[in-house]
Amino acid sequence: MFEATNELALRKVFEHAEAVDKYCAEHGMVRIFTALFGSQNYHLDNEYSDVDTKSIVVPSVYDWLWSTEGDANYVLEMPDGSHAEMKPVVGMFKQFLKGNVNFIEMLYTPYVDIAEDWEWFYDALVKNADNICRHNMYRQARAWLGFVDQMAVRTLRSSKSAIVNPDTQMDVMGYRYDLGYNPKAFMNFLRLKETFIRYFHYHRPFDEATDMTDRREELLKVKSGVLSREAVNSMLSGYDRWIQTEHDYITSHYEDKEVWDAEKYLRDLALEAFLRTVERMGEFQECI
Repeated sequence: MFEATNELALRKVFEHAEAVDKYCAEHGMVRIFTALFGSQNYHLDNEYSDVDTKSIVVPSVYDWLWSTEGDANYVLEMPDGSHAEMKPVVGMFKQFLKGNVNFIEMLYTPYVDIAEDWEWFYDALVKNADNICRHNMYRQARAWLGFVDQMAVRTLRSSKSAIVNPDTQMDVMGYRYDLGYNPKAFMNFLRLKETFIRYFHYHRPFDEATDMTDRREELLKVKSGVLSREAVNSMLSGYDRWIQTEHDYITSHYEDKEVWDAEKYLRDLALEAFLRTVERMGEFQECI
């Protein structure tokens, strides 16, 4: 894990954690920890980058027992336009098991705020981050290729019904009508493709595979829109062949099997979080 050297990002994480604590108190939920996700974790942030976070929360007892929305997201929009997302424990763990790289990075970022008395939960996740991440490399690789494919498609697709900012000629998804493509999506395509190769071909640790320091200048230029539509089309021209080659590589190098029982580990951890929350509620009732 790299060091948290961005003081502004760390301060924003704390602010998000406070806002989530307030929301949880008003809705019968409990925050466990809040972690940054996004460009700061890849060393691709600049002065215009938002600080967005994801929080794992224990839902209310009623929702835990009766709700069918275990994957539901709760999102707070902060005054600066950044977003503080919240997801119940079970829903978050399902994303880990799917190999969702956008959630797994929570286990590796140093930009984190842990709620009081929940250090045991955070430690239990972080010490097994690699086990969780690699529990089924075959399924994880396919999931990651899905994200690469998503960014390739988004690069050239506009949100036809989205409002266009007349000053930037950009829709809400980042598609630039003056350029004819989405530069942020294309940057993320290149980043995720590189991350995939580093992680699944060269077996580099997750935090090293996602660290784009060595390609920072190049990728930030791509994000700024320096490339023409023709240049982007040319760079994407061999994409279909590449992704088919990668699917063949996955099939030949990885088996669809569990090498570590991540599901049982996370299920037990979720149950322990629920039981401790109920116990604390009982202690609170005794106090009043």
